[in-house]
Amino acid sequence: MKTRDGKTSRIISGPLTGLWTVFHTALRRSRAMMIVAVAISVGLLLIGGVSIGQTEISVSGIRIGLLDQDRSTVSADLTRYLSEDLGLDVRDGMSLDELKTELLDKRISAIIEVPEGFEAAALRGAASDGGAADAEPGGSAAEAADTAMARIRLTVMGDYANEAFLRAYLDGYAGSLKTLIAAAGGDAARLHTLLADTAANDFSVQVADKNEELLRTEAERNGFGSMLGLFEIISFLLAIGLCSMLFADRKGGTFTRVQASNVRAGAYTTAMGLVGVVISLLIIALPLIFTAVARLDAGMPMGVIILIVFVYSLFVIAFGLFAGLWMTSQEGIVALVVIVATISSMVGGAFFPLETAPEIFQKLAVITPQYWFNDVVDSYFFTDAGHWGTGVCVILLMAAIFFILAGVRFVMKGSAKTA
Repeated sequence: MKTRDGKTSRIISGPLTGLWTVFHTALRRSRAMMIVAVAISVGLLLIGGVSIGQTEISVSGIRIGLLDQDRSTVSADLTRYLSEDLGLDVRDGMSLDELKTELLDKRISAIIEVPEGFEAAALRGAASDGGAADAEPGGSAAEAADTAMARIRLTVMGDYANEAFLRAYLDGYAGSLKTLIAAAGGDAARLHTLLADTAANDFSVQVADKNEELLRTEAERNGFGSMLGLFEIISFLLAIGLCSMLFADRKGGTFTRVQASNVRAGAYTTAMGLVGVVISLLIIALPLIFTAVARLDAGMPMGVIILIVFVYSLFVIAFGLFAGLWMTSQEGIVALVVIVATISSMVGGAFFPLETAPEIFQKLAVITPQYWFNDVVDSYFFTDAGHWGTGVCVILLMAAIFFILAGVRFVMKGSAKTA
């Protein structure tokens, strides 16, 4: 394209030609979507607040499912500790599949699995110490007890607060078990006697106090986790909005005129993507602002939260552009987005923990952005080794694939055709 002085304008003929025009026009047409985004943001904030207020205050009486595959004296004592010392409502005698069904139906709050060989693993280290009856809790005896307790599997369904408390109580039992194993010197019969004496004399094990500060912290994390989980699913409404806007352009002839102009594919997809980013930020804005201003414990750094939300939004936007440019009918667009959002959320662990899902779901989960989103969040919520690099890179790669496919469709002949 020539300017008045006859020189070629690099800006006008660049790969992002028309970006501002497309962005500004699309932003003005998205006012209704912005209003809906703000309404969703208010809803997320209210739901998070309700979740914080309804966090369980007492661990006593909580219903849990116990799968004791070891059936040893030590595992029986652990069951006694959970039911008698802590006052939990322990459901025993069910299969793992039955317990998973109970958890999904919310008839129990957690599943505790004690693997076969639990007692043997706990005693193995103490025996290697030479069987010293006066051994102190430490060395290989303590390590063996820690290894045995680490094999116990705890599964919950989005109940971050009670998971933290149950883990704290299991850690307390582990501390008591280390002392008794060291005193028994690796002898199983002597350990059984010590466990019986402990239960008969009502010797309390050391457990983490469920004080108000811990309760408040876990309640805040539980509430924020609920908001992130809902955002993970609701954000696909953004994809439907973008699809509808693209389809209207294709059907009304606007898309054909844009293709005939000097607007490049990169400029068009980037501009529409930026509109999606603005709307996505509006959806999550109030929860993030409230969390920062009120100094709530979100369970993970605010910078990581913003990063993972932004990257996940990019995937939703890219998929929306892909669907809006490739599908030939409005009904097809909505059906595709709803089906993909539902199935990927289910397989990726947004609806229920993957531990309770069929094995095929667990294998397929890695191809969904929800899996990697949850992987980042769970790494901060449930472990001390939070990590975000892998999850962010994988979701970015998925988003890039759909952005490229949208750009390819933009330059193809007949891409404006609709049913």
